[in-house]
Amino acid sequence: MFILPVLLHSYNSKSSRCGIVVTIVYPLLTALIAASLLLTLSHQVFYSWDFLNAVYGFTFQVSELTPNMGLFWYFFLEMFDHFRTFFLWVFQINVFIYFIPLTIIFRKQSFLLFYILLSLITLLKSYSNMADLALPLSMLPLWGYVYKYLRNVLFITALFIVSSVLAPVMWYLWIYAGSGNANFFYAVTLAYSSAQIFLLSDILYAVLRRQYHLKHGLQPKRLDGQTGQVIMK
Repeated sequence: MFILPVLLHSYNSKSSRCGIVVTIVYPLLTALIAASLLLTLSHQVFYSWDFLNAVYGFTFQVSELTPNMGLFWYFFLEMFDHFRTFFLWVFQINVFIYFIPLTIIFRKQSFLLFYILLSLITLLKSYSNMADLALPLSMLPLWGYVYKYLRNVLFITALFIVSSVLAPVMWYLWIYAGSGNANFFYAVTLAYSSAQIFLLSDILYAVLRRQYHLKHGLQPKRLDGQTGQVIMK
């Protein structure tokens, strides 16, 4: 998924004058060759291709349901086996399907597209943890110019603080004290995931609203010639 922002950045840069071979084909071939070399070296270390299933197959099949900060474990723990394959495909496709419309909309903003895709992977990956959010949060200063358009900063901050504090508490009550159950901990993971969703949607709203203001102005003219008011919903 991350090869798309790289290709778009290469195409939108000044080097695009060199032709499509340099801007598109060269980065794509570089990524494929690098991935092939890494896989070959891994094979040389283990003398087997079993690591493919242990690394990539393990992630896609979601065979391990140990509780974590993701959304997969509780859902598949409560699911009947004859529905598992269908919903497994639905959940995994859900991670990748958004990059198509997002790439079309933000084709001229490759860094923003990278941030969006990274945030979606952090949110929807099968084995998520709080450390995965470190990189998307560290990229937020790149869009400091849209901070004034954000609407839910206090709510998002509160969700992150509450989920960070309650996660170990609910885990202790469930696993060690025995006075809680899985619903206690999963409620915290839902709050944590909701905070990520609100954060990503708020950034997208702020960027789109700024683009609208740059194009139409803060007080655009209506069809009757009067001064209009911008209301973004």
